Formats: sequence, structure tokens, C-alpha cells
Amino acid sequence: MAEDEGTRGDNVFPIRPELHRQAGGGGLPPPGINLGERLARLEAAIEGLRHSQNLTIGAMATVGGILAAIIIGLGVYSLQRIDQTEESIAREAAATRQELVGVITAIANSITAAREMRPPIVVVPAVPPSAPHPSPSSSPPGK
Repeated sequence: MAEDEGTRGDNVFPIRPELHRQAGGGGLPPPGINLGERLARLEAAIEGLRHSQNLTIGAMATVGGILAAIIIGLGVYSLQRIDQTEESIAREAAATRQELVGVITAIANSITAAREMRPPIVVVPAVPPSAPHPSPSSSPPGK
């Protein structure tokens, strides 16, 4: 375990109470404790924390990138839908306009035809009241 302490994430060591007991209460470690070994363990623990911090930052960056891609994708999709809706509204407005033009034209033609239509003039020859009525098959007298 000592040879791969700096490369693995399980390089946290338990606190050994015998390292912290000091006979005189001074700041120096008791005799027989190797300061180089303690320094190496401390550096390995710090390196492990840096490694786990780098993994956390990388994971957060990945999740942030995925969320940004989803937001951008939804935005592009929404803009396309808005464009399609605008085109659909424009087509419907043009169709409605054409229908209104057709209705107005039909009304105008009807009004024009009603104005031009005059009641037929029927010429009835003056017949004295005592004279016999001519039969419908006889032709009117010529001039």
C-alpha cells in the first residue's frame, strides 16, 4: 500500500494516538518518529484531496456542459417552432384574405346585376272593352 499511496484515492490514514502523545508537552514529536515519513504521508493525503477535487470539478463541468447543450437545443427548437407558427399564420391570413376578396366580389357582382336588371316592359295594345280578345296564337298586326 505504501508504494501507490499518491495515485489512489484511499490514501487517508487513521490517526494513531501514539504519535500525538508527547511526554514533555512540547511541540516536538517524541524520539523515534521519522519526520520524513510524516511529511510524506501528509503530502500523499494532500495529493489525494487534489485528485478528488479535480474529479469533482471535472464532473461538474461535464454536467454543466450537458445542461448548456440541452438549453441551447431547446432554444433552437423553440425558435424553429416560432418560425413555423409565423409561417402558418401568414398562410392562414393569405387564405382568409382570398376568401374575403371572393365574397366581396360576389356581393359586388350581385349589386351590379341588381342595378342593371330593369323590369321588363310589356307593350299591350289598346283594345276597346267591347272587342273580342285576340287569341294567343294570332300574331300582332304588322305596321
